[in-house]
Amino acid sequence: MAALVLDAQLDRYSDLPRTPDQLHHCLTGADIAGWFRLDDGRPVFAREKHASHPLAEIVERHPKHIRWLLSLDLLDDARHLVTAASIVTQAAN
Repeated sequence: MAALVLDAQLDRYSDLPRTPDQLHHCLTGADIAGWFRLDDGRPVFAREKHASHPLAEIVERHPKHIRWLLSLDLLDDARHLVTAASIVTQAAN
């Protein structure tokens, strides 16, 4: 039933993204669980003690927090954001 509704919405609204990846990005912004939001295309914490701080800043300044975050059962999209930010930060140092 959900697939039929989605198909009807895609038929009706030509401006909706067409691929699952594009739809996901359009609907969630950064990650589906709401750990992050995008600010000028960069992931920023959306909740908890680092809310409104850029992910890259927390990766650099609070690696212990990042290790804790990665120990959680994060969904793949959030895990990918954290891992990518960690790799970029390590490469820069």
